[in-house]
Amino acid sequence: MRTHKNLNFVSIIQAIPTATEHRFDVNTTSVNFLAMIFPILFFPGLLLSSVTMEKYSLRGTMLIASIMMTVGCILRFTGCILPSSLEHESFALILIGQSIVALAQPFVLNLPGVIAGRWFGAEERDLATTLGTLSNILGQGSCLHTHTLYFTHSLTHSHSHTHTHIQP
Repeated sequence: MRTHKNLNFVSIIQAIPTATEHRFDVNTTSVNFLAMIFPILFFPGLLLSSVTMEKYSLRGTMLIASIMMTVGCILRFTGCILPSSLEHESFALILIGQSIVALAQPFVLNLPGVIAGRWFGAEERDLATTLGTLSNILGQGSCLHTHTLYFTHSLTHSHSHTHTHIQP
């Protein structure tokens, strides 16, 4: 689930803002809002995750977070593959998906402390929380590096300077 969240954090849309502006006919502020939505929705997501953790088991909370992430990713992907004639509708779908992922992020960020508190003894809790939190940061860093390599390759093999071609 941590890798799933890390891949959500680094989206294709945020890595190539100019191509996104052209593809969806939106301005830079709209594209930047895809990243800004995470800190904006962090507190509401934190409240939602706290209520969920109190009401459901740890497993239930993890399932809810995974479902939210998956639905958000499906919406974003669907928005990316819709025809160009639906550019504004596509971008709205991407923004809704991004918002769902942003609401799910606090679920994942809070889990290391909750897991450490439930599964580890008092003497092991600090180390377990530290390692769980550190794995999140390392996962994000590895995804940032991987995407940078991917898009650098894609941009250097692009056939046009006005359009970015993303190659598998």
